Amino acid sequence: MYRNTSAGSSDLQCAFIKLFLKKSGRSSKQPAAVGIGDCRTAGVKLRVCEVLIGLLDVRRRLPLVGCVVALGCASELERASQAGLARTSARLNAAEGGARPGRPAARFDGAQFDGARFDGARFDGKLSSYVAHAFALSPSLRSSFEQWRAAASKPAQERKLSEPAISYAAFVRHVETRVGPQQHRLGIRWMFPWPSKLTAGGRAAAYGALAQQRRFEAHALTLAAQVAHAYWKLWRARRSKQVRKRQHAVLLALADQVRARIAAGTASLADLAQVDLSISRSDDSVAGLAETIRAASAALIRRVGAPPASETPTELQPPWGVGNLPADDIEALRSFAWAHPRVGALSLLSKSSDQRVLRARASRYPTIGVGVDWMITGQALNRELDDSGKDAVMAMVSLSLPLWTSAYSAAEAQARAEGAAFAAQAQALRDQATAELETVMSRLRDAARRARLYRSTLIPQAETTYRSVLDGYANSRSTLAAILLAERELLELQIGLIGAQADWAAGWASLEHVVGRPVAPQQGGEQAVSDRQAVSDQQRTGGW
Repeated sequence: MYRNTSAGSSDLQCAFIKLFLKKSGRSSKQPAAVGIGDCRTAGVKLRVCEVLIGLLDVRRRLPLVGCVVALGCASELERASQAGLARTSARLNAAEGGARPGRPAARFDGAQFDGARFDGARFDGKLSSYVAHAFALSPSLRSSFEQWRAAASKPAQERKLSEPAISYAAFVRHVETRVGPQQHRLGIRWMFPWPSKLTAGGRAAAYGALAQQRRFEAHALTLAAQVAHAYWKLWRARRSKQVRKRQHAVLLALADQVRARIAAGTASLADLAQVDLSISRSDDSVAGLAETIRAASAALIRRVGAPPASETPTELQPPWGVGNLPADDIEALRSFAWAHPRVGALSLLSKSSDQRVLRARASRYPTIGVGVDWMITGQALNRELDDSGKDAVMAMVSLSLPLWTSAYSAAEAQARAEGAAFAAQAQALRDQATAELETVMSRLRDAARRARLYRSTLIPQAETTYRSVLDGYANSRSTLAAILLAERELLELQIGLIGAQADWAAGWASLEHVVGRPVAPQQGGEQAVSDRQAVSDQQRTGGW
């Protein structure tokens, strides 16, 4: 009979003896008072304890420990997913700490996200500050991150073995044998599925976790594009309102000039009525833009996840690099678009389905079970026998019979069909990305063309015409109608320039969303924030 002589087993044996003596009302310090029957019962319990210890000592009993450890090790795919999860969590925690000054960040470490807001969100007017705030506190992005975290926890669950089972049986009627009566039976059994079933299941879950990571990245790109579109819509409304207010000031000055002419007898009340009509229309436009600004500000606040009362400043200058085009050619941009995270997610899901095909195929093979049974035998009637009370030890091996082959074939076919579906969806997204890229590039080129045309040709011409008509009216060589027409043309062109600049900025954000990465502009392109352009723009809007 196997006996464990380690310190741990000795302590456990002593504990069993003390427990029995305590139940018997005796002290362990008085062993001489224990009777022969009590000793037999204590001996049985002691042997049961030894059996349990021997069965649980897998280092000596189960040579399959190496196989078990190998199946339980994480793969490279799992480690890559966990490393990416840790890096992203650290970045989001740092971003959230910067977005919530004076308040501890609700860490992205699995804690419950209560969606709490904080008072006094501060933005510096740059688009980057709004995007950083959205990444830190957007509930939708947090939801996508937690889905990624949940998917990263699945591979370990797929790789786990079944739990070993320990069984115990007591003979209600003892079976008398030559060496003594059989009294108890202890056993341990462990079932091992076909190895490829566990490894393929773990790899399938690991590919699923990586796919969820790509979905999170795609969600972040979409969120950044949405914030950019909301930001430039607000910027466009505010810039248009500034231009309209300057036009209103010019019309008021023109009305004073007409009144002076009426007093001098060189103008009529009809001229003043025309100017007043233009002033009323200008007031209506400014009031309408004020409402547009409120709506655009609310949309931006919703996108970034800021409190409702947050201020949303924007930059005064036009977007940087208006008129530029991407430095990469269309072929490079198309290759970037085909490698977009949303396409990569579907490709990874297709690989996950391939692994599930292997897992379903492994179900056709038997499950292997190993175990040990220990039969505890009492003392024989003839105590002079050499084998009196000798226990029986039995090793057990079992194999499951995979009978339901049609079900296994159906599971394999299902996984293969799902993999083909994911691959087809990935190809469809590539085709969609190609079309979106052409559409975005077309809009971007058109916005850049309009911005260059308005800034370099049309607005200078309209300014020259307006000044000429205004000078002619002062010398009685032109009419008031000509002034109002020239002023209206200049206003429409300046509003058109603002629209072209906003369309270009929003188009650039859409381009980066389609290709899934930042896009560098051409070197030596036009810079809309140069000092000369800033001064020129100020002169054009304020020199009516």
